Amino acid sequence: MTATPLSAATLAEFTEIIRTHVGMPTLDRVAAYRGHRDVAWKLVPTIAREPFRSPDAFCQDHKDQSAERIILLFFNSFSASLMPSWVTAESDKQGSWLRLIVAQHHGLPTRLMDWTTNPLVGLFFALEGNAEKCTVGPTCSSCSGSGTHDSAVYVLTGRRGFTVSSLVSQKENGHAPLYGYNEEVGLLLPPHVDGRVAAQSSIFTIRKAPGTVVDPDLRILIPHAARDGMLRDLEHLGITRKTLFLDLDGIAAYLRWSCTNWEHITGVGHGRPRTP
Repeated sequence: MTATPLSAATLAEFTEIIRTHVGMPTLDRVAAYRGHRDVAWKLVPTIAREPFRSPDAFCQDHKDQSAERIILLFFNSFSASLMPSWVTAESDKQGSWLRLIVAQHHGLPTRLMDWTTNPLVGLFFALEGNAEKCTVGPTCSSCSGSGTHDSAVYVLTGRRGFTVSSLVSQKENGHAPLYGYNEEVGLLLPPHVDGRVAAQSSIFTIRKAPGTVVDPDLRILIPHAARDGMLRDLEHLGITRKTLFLDLDGIAAYLRWSCTNWEHITGVGHGRPRTP
């Protein structure tokens, strides 16, 4: 059943929705969040998006020529000397799933989809980046008539998460990427590939049919006009690219965004002229 969307135009409204409708998660009842800066985007993993075609792109067995299987084979081959030792030290089946997680972490299209257990991190990814301009017109349901699409945070509540060890112990699941436990959305708790996984409180969804759109338990719409203010509020709470992406790219991206609001420098964005 599709959840009725709620709306939050301030950080206080957003946190109140989380407090009221999600409550306090536990290790065995996980809440997961995913932010989309365009509410029109579908909740499907990268292997189910363009240029891949559903369901032809999905791996069905370990001999097919699906895009999902072939690009993973190439990734495993090309990355052999770069793969962490804690991956190669595991059994063949468990190692295959760890390789899939590493591949997803570095941007390979897979059937895994990135979520977070931190609602503020989910909100950050809904707010950052350039908003999507509307091409539909006044009848568009994604922009409330503003001409720019609204954002959204999607929530899965009260789900039981599992580790890679638990995943491979189920006989229904083969070597990666063959997940066949049931038709439901699974929540996979990843190992800490690097500091970014911990900083973003990362968790993955996975399902037997990757092309089936995830139906969240809660949808929180963020009006386009509220995005900049809420993003600034998140900065005050330490939720920025500098803290979520623990590398040089994250630092540079944070400074590129932040400097447009500085008041003591000249020649950038909204900065005020500096007094001689």
